Amino acid sequence: MNQTLPRPKSEEKPAVPNDKQQRAAKAREAVTALRELFVNGVLYKNPVLIGAIGLCPVVAAGTSLKNGAALSLLLTLLLLPTCLLFSLVGDKVPMWLRPPVILVLSAALYVPAGMFTQHVMPGTLSALGIYAPLMTANAIIASRAKNFSARHIYYAAIVDGAGCALGFSLVICLSSALREALCEGSLWGISLGIGGGIPGMRYVFAGFLVLGFLSAAARAAVRRRDKRRGDG
Repeated sequence: MNQTLPRPKSEEKPAVPNDKQQRAAKAREAVTALRELFVNGVLYKNPVLIGAIGLCPVVAAGTSLKNGAALSLLLTLLLLPTCLLFSLVGDKVPMWLRPPVILVLSAALYVPAGMFTQHVMPGTLSALGIYAPLMTANAIIASRAKNFSARHIYYAAIVDGAGCALGFSLVICLSSALREALCEGSLWGISLGIGGGIPGMRYVFAGFLVLGFLSAAARAAVRRRDKRRGDG
């Protein structure tokens, strides 16, 4: 009696993914890498809390939520175009020449960035004084453009810049809001009805104190993530 036997599993040919599946897998890998890059900039490799760069505006000028928001907007408007341009042409600029090129580029971008910030938040530039133009020399801009953007493709540079800008914004806005509430008893100039009354929160040492607590929290989050990865 003739019987049709199934082919043994050992002889079955492994499925070969087609081009569409390969492209989808590569796209998923790219999205995962970009997401991790963005989250690192926001928290796990936050330039202020973990990298300890760009501290000056946070501790010196971040005394009110409005100041913090204005400085956040300025940094974003300066950082993203600089990262984009350096991802396109930065590898052609010698390493020794990159810092002055970044500074000149950032200074040129400050004019439209300052005008936009002044339009969106009238009076903030005058309230910030020298700390507004000093954002052109912020170490976060130089670090991300010189060390990352110049060696990576444009969309990775933009995601990295956006993550670092958001990370800086969260730190300075949270720190500024806390200092304004404790000093003035207000938030964005609106009274909270809590009295305030701690004038020392205006000073730089108070900015470093608040920043120290935030940095400790961020480093604890990094340790928890590393522990989860180790357990996994």
